[in-house]
Amino acid sequence: MASAAIGTSLPFPLAANGDVERISDPDQVLEILQDLVRKRIRLHLHPAQQCRVASSFLFIDPSKGTCVLAWCRNGVELEAILNASDMAASASMGDITFQFRIASAAVTRFDGGPAFLAPYPTGIYQVPRRRHFRVRPQEEKQCRCQILLSDGQLVEMEVADVSVSGVGLRSRSVGPQRLPVGTWIAECHLDLGELGGLNLALQVVRHRKAWRGDEAHHHFGCHFGQMDAQAARWLQRVVFALELAGRE
Repeated sequence: MASAAIGTSLPFPLAANGDVERISDPDQVLEILQDLVRKRIRLHLHPAQQCRVASSFLFIDPSKGTCVLAWCRNGVELEAILNASDMAASASMGDITFQFRIASAAVTRFDGGPAFLAPYPTGIYQVPRRRHFRVRPQEEKQCRCQILLSDGQLVEMEVADVSVSGVGLRSRSVGPQRLPVGTWIAECHLDLGELGGLNLALQVVRHRKAWRGDEAHHHFGCHFGQMDAQAARWLQRVVFALELAGRE
């Protein structure tokens, strides 16, 4: 059964929904790959339909644009990998799954044992694991979030999406140096236009940079801190209202 599937690649990305974000900035791609090596994260390779191979990144060589992958378990997996023109791959860190393609691999040696050598991916899809449904406000709603940074400056960021448990924020001027992942904001003001506003605590849990032409846009994923029942009910109402507005 496995041999008959060789050469038939999987559709990609493996999980296609509104939350999938493509990372193509070379520095950010390299940073993610090096994190996967350093943290010894398990990698799932899909060289063919109905064939999944457990692996990991052993080494990333930025100067050559190549990666070394751990050896497989048996001859069936070896045949599938060597006959694949490219492979879908996925790995998870925390609440984010990364998906990408790896071009055809060749046999090499690493640290005295067999391994696979392949060009490392130039683009990565980032799929956050959502606890609740998120809705994207229409641009004309002018939804904003005001945050007091650690340097004492009050900044206003665009609301990209919102749920009962968190919010996605976008900015051209505020980057990860000023708002690092892990930062707790004791109180921010979430302004959803005609739907009203609310003061909430939040934590930055992820960041990515996207380009529109020559202009960089920073996207931050944030989780809300503890809130009372009244605030939770308000968020449920506004998420529902924004979802209805998006259907009109």
